This record gives sequence, C-alpha cells and structure tokens, in this order.
Amino acid sequence: MYLKPKKKVALLGEWNTENLGDRAIGWHAAKYFLDSNFEVKLIGLGSLQHLYDIADVHQLSEALHQDRPVGGHRSRSYKFLNTDIRKTYIVGIGLRYFRNRYRINTIKGHLRQCDLVMVGGGALLEDNKLHFPMSLHFVNKVSAKYKVPVICLGCSSAQGASWLGRKILRNFVASSELVAVRDAFTQEFLKKLAPAKEIGLFGDFAMELSQKAQENGSKPYTCVAINFMHLLNKEQVKHTNYERVVRKMIREMLQAHEDIRVTLFTTGDANDNQAVQSLYTEFQPDPNVNVLMPGNLVELEQLYQKHHLVISTRLHASIFAMNAGVPVVALYASQKIKNFFVSVGLQDYCFPAFNESSAESIVSLVKNNSYQAGLKLFNLDRFKQARTDVDDLVRKE
Repeated sequence: MYLKPKKKVALLGEWNTENLGDRAIGWHAAKYFLDSNFEVKLIGLGSLQHLYDIADVHQLSEALHQDRPVGGHRSRSYKFLNTDIRKTYIVGIGLRYFRNRYRINTIKGHLRQCDLVMVGGGALLEDNKLHFPMSLHFVNKVSAKYKVPVICLGCSSAQGASWLGRKILRNFVASSELVAVRDAFTQEFLKKLAPAKEIGLFGDFAMELSQKAQENGSKPYTCVAINFMHLLNKEQVKHTNYERVVRKMIREMLQAHEDIRVTLFTTGDANDNQAVQSLYTEFQPDPNVNVLMPGNLVELEQLYQKHHLVISTRLHASIFAMNAGVPVVALYASQKIKNFFVSVGLQDYCFPAFNESSAESIVSLVKNNSYQAGLKLFNLDRFKQARTDVDDLVRKE
C-alpha cells in the first residue's frame, strides 16, 4: 500500500522566548498544521534560526510545553561594538541587514524542503527599527527563489511604519498567497498599504473559537488574578505610572471588599518576575495577596481555573482567560491590546495602564460584580468564517 508523504511547513515566529504567550502561539500554530497533515519546522523569525522539527503532538509538547527557558533567547552578535553605537538607528539597521543576510543562508535548506512557509502569530508586522521587516525581506527572497508559497496568519501591527518598513511590508503582503491578521486595526492598516490585496481576519492562534463559561465553585470570596509586567527600560516613567495604578487598584479592592483574594502573576520574562516580586513585597504580610509565576502553559491554565476575574496587561494573559471562560479586564500599555479587545467586542473592559482613573473604574467593576457582563459581549463570530476560509486554502496546499 502506497502512503502519500506528508507535506512540510516552515512556521516563522518568536518561538524561542520566555514569554508564555509566544510559546502558546507556537504550540497552537504547529498543532493547527499537524492537524492539517503537515510536518512542521519551527524557525525563529527575528533570529532566523531553525529551532525544532515537529512530526507529532508528542514532539510538539516536548518542545513548547516544558518549562520556559530562564533568560530566554539572547543574541550575542556585535558584542565588540559599543552599546551606544549599536543603538544608532542607521548603524543598527546596517548591522541587522548583514546579520540577516548571513543567517538566511543557514536556514535556506530548511525553507527549500518545505511546501509552504507561514509567518504567523504576534506583532510580526511592527517596524521596530526594521527588526521583523528585515527578516521578512530575506524570507520573501528565498521563498520566491525556491517557489515556496508564503502565507501570513494571525499577525498584527499596532502602529505605522517608516518609509522603508512600509515598502518591505507592502512587498511582503503583495507577494503572499494569503494574509489574514489578528485584529481589525491591522486589517485596515494593510488594506491601505496594499489596496489590491484581500486581507482577512484570522484572530490569534492561541485563541480558541469555542466559547465556554468557567465554573469556579462556590468559594466564600472572590479570587482576582492580576497579570503584571515590566515595561522596557526606555519607558521607565511609564512603568512607574503603571505600577502606581496597579498598587492603587489592589489597595482599594482590599479596603472595599473583605472577601477579595488577589494573586499577582506573570506570563513574560525574568524582568516581569523581578517586577512582580518587587510589587508583592509592598503588600506583605497581607495573607489576601500572593504571587505566582507559572513556569509553563499547564501551570498557567491551572491558575485560571482557580480565579473569578483576570486583570491583564499582556495580551495573551487576556486571551488565555477568554479561552478558560473567565471574565477579563485589560490594563493596556500598548495599542495592540486595545485593538484586540475592540475586535472581540470588549472595548468597554479595556483601560489605559497609566491613568489612575483606570484603577477606580476596575474597582467599581469588581464592587458591583459587573465584570461578569463581559462574557455576554465577548464575540468571536467574525473570526469563525475567516478560519473556515483559511482551513480550506491550507488543506489544498
């Protein structure tokens, strides 16, 4: 009996980081293609490095369900150059160009073996000094050379791009076989960038399309999980304001409600863990406040099962709550979170992270138990048809 060999797909994204959101995107994206009868190659888009070959779910779980690496991926390139020189815009772009031009050669063989290349999941259409666009440029060139079709699924951009960034993104979008993005804002951005291209709406790979309500039992108190993160050093003033908002919110909740239990948790990197520990010390020895730092996706899922409300700053901490059927409120520090909440009908449950009035609004939601209403507003209908269309195309490849 002759068995038709499986096709292969290269998935390019940020799979080699500490961030549990990135790892969840990788897991769900790979599972999506495994279920479509593909073998999977996971490749880092920013680093242009081959990471894993995945033939089944067992290998996938070994790769992405184990504890996240301490320290994550760190590039060691250009250590001989002064840091200030590397940060110079022109020098930084030049170094990135030559680094990527070299690194694309190390993964050419992997891309050539594949029947399909998928760029997907996360803010991979951001400019950020051409960090991702430069990688997209080289991936596009190699894929075209070997005539491997490229698709882009579940990506987003929360802001505009430089002249060169826009040019690269326009070429990437125009040459892709299929583009379906994470949120409506990105959809409109790309439609303006490449008017002749049809741009679909895919949502996030880590987002489950079946809605459910979480059963948290009849506990005598309300369990609130607060996702905390560390903003970049260049945004230290913003981080200070954000920390002030979270501190105010916790104190007011504890003062207003004797039956509140607060859990601080992280889904990001080591910097997040240090920041949350620092915040936690301010509330010790209050037994109503504790801290958890899940090491993997399974531990994170268990955390959600024990809480009635999630207040989140990272996007995927929100998405995991939506998957679990737990009401979620966002403190957004970046536009991509607000864009996503608007796309799923939860714009009224999304508050700026740097405004102290946000703390008052969220405390009011908790006091009146009105955060539960968000479960009824949460709407994934616009994504379901798009996923069906994508399924049909992918399974034809």
